[in-house]
Amino acid sequence: MPRFFFHVSNGGSIKDEQGDICDSVEQAKRHAVTIARELGHANPQTNARKNVCVTDEQGNEVFRTPI
Repeated sequence: MPRFFFHVSNGGSIKDEQGDICDSVEQAKRHAVTIARELGHANPQTNARKNVCVTDEQGNEVFRTPI
């Protein structure tokens, strides 16, 4: 199964070094949306221009969603 990495970007970047194994790109997208939603609820005032960027094992961006 493929591993995807869920990086948080806000001008700088917080790299996901471990990643998560997902069945498909679609599952990785759903996971990214869940992460973004949880981060947004945790700190709603500071989310301007923040996002979760999903990359595959080769480092290719496969999805990006705002927080």
